[in-house]
Amino acid sequence: MGRVKKTLLNARVNLIYYILVIVVSFFSRKIFLDYLNADFVGLTSTLRSILGFLNLAELGIGVAIGQVLYSPIAKDDKHKINEILSLYGYLYKKVGIVILVVGIIISFFLPLIFEKSIFNNIVIFFGYYVFLGSSLLSYFFNYQQTLLQADQKGYIVQKYYQSFVLFKLLLQILLVYHTQNYIIWILIEFMGSVAYTIILKWRMAKEYPWMSISVQEGRLLLKKYRYIILKIKQLFVHKFSLFILQSSSPFIIYAFISLKYVAYYNNYMLIFGKLTGLIGTVLQSSWAGVGNLVAEGNKSNILKIFWELTGLRLWIGGIIVMCLYYLTEPFITIWIGAEYLLSKDVLLIMLIQVFLMQIRGPIDNYIYAYGLFSDVWAPLLEGVINITVALIGGKYFGLSGIVAGSVLSILVVVFGWKPYFLFKKGFLLPVSLYFKNIIPKVLLLGLAWYIVDYLVTELIIGKLILDSYMNWLMFSVVICLIVFFVWTPILFFSSRGFRELMSRFRKYVLNIVTESK
Repeated sequence: MGRVKKTLLNARVNLIYYILVIVVSFFSRKIFLDYLNADFVGLTSTLRSILGFLNLAELGIGVAIGQVLYSPIAKDDKHKINEILSLYGYLYKKVGIVILVVGIIISFFLPLIFEKSIFNNIVIFFGYYVFLGSSLLSYFFNYQQTLLQADQKGYIVQKYYQSFVLFKLLLQILLVYHTQNYIIWILIEFMGSVAYTIILKWRMAKEYPWMSISVQEGRLLLKKYRYIILKIKQLFVHKFSLFILQSSSPFIIYAFISLKYVAYYNNYMLIFGKLTGLIGTVLQSSWAGVGNLVAEGNKSNILKIFWELTGLRLWIGGIIVMCLYYLTEPFITIWIGAEYLLSKDVLLIMLIQVFLMQIRGPIDNYIYAYGLFSDVWAPLLEGVINITVALIGGKYFGLSGIVAGSVLSILVVVFGWKPYFLFKKGFLLPVSLYFKNIIPKVLLLGLAWYIVDYLVTELIIGKLILDSYMNWLMFSVVICLIVFFVWTPILFFSSRGFRELMSRFRKYVLNIVTESK
């Protein structure tokens, strides 16, 4: 199967399962809240958060291993793949032991943490150790799935994993509805994780019958693969800085404004997060494809795909921010009420952040493919800028000043340093090529938005009463069509990469039609 077909297959599977899981999760949450109560849902969320912090001990090992697998996969070097996976297994075993020990120590403090909880210690400890055990399965057994991801077979992982998630949720819904029993819910959680591990081991053996992993041998390979250890250390700084970066805004909002506005902010982030998560789930399938492309070393093809992905992200980013600008406030008004709306300037700054996060995708993708993680100071600088600007902005400008901190940090580091780093160390080309390409397109987006705003204001705003989900849905269709038919031709005629991507997509569709006949 070719690289493009694998990418599209991964995207299709990811999209289908993402939508199914969202629908079932939304329904299951309602059932769990009604039949287990909000306190139990809060308990499980808190326990997961504690273990999520422990998973920082992973240090970025999985990312580093995935990146170094691209080259031996491209060369079909089975011996080297086995060595890298053996080293991976050894490192993950050590991390798993650390998480187990620290997890046990933390468990001694659970009675203090949940002192005011309505649940007895049996439920709390049982839930905690089930989540801990499920997490440890990844470190002792499931780590092998990284090979599937690097080999552009992530659809296999998604197919099995999300199928188990769906089956587990449906079983929990059924039994909770009839029993309202906390222990049964927790037990199903663990049984689902164990069943997935068993099936994954079987599928890996079937997909790679030549795979032979020795954790004991992995320890002896540390000196041979010192560069992997270096990448892991570099990635840990990136990962830890990102964790702090993503966790800081709610605390700063609470410090300078109020806890109420944290909830308001999170309502918006929930909407944006679900939409960008859907896009990320589809486009994530291109990461392994780019990794294999870079491993092959065809420079002209590497650059060609880079410009195509850049054009695609510009197109997607432009569409979603313009649509969200007109659709977010009416949706929140219908969903939870007009009192939860934030000011227009806050919405605009948040949408700028969404757009920047979209168009940074190809840069991050290629930096990962080249293994360029040595700029450990960059995420630290990004965090310093974000928090400093947020603190100053929060004091003088409120919520808009806090959100602006994130936007400014992304502009300085992600669009100032990262393109330079990639073009100098990866492409070996002047970074001016990137800015000459990207800046005119961003300016054209401003023109497209001006045209869209004129059409929406003159033709739609004031002529529809948005008092129901159905009216909002009709409004959404009209807005999205206007945005699509304004932005698509502007980008098509101004971006060679986007034109080539559309040509590639057209040929792929024609091939499918021809084959079906």
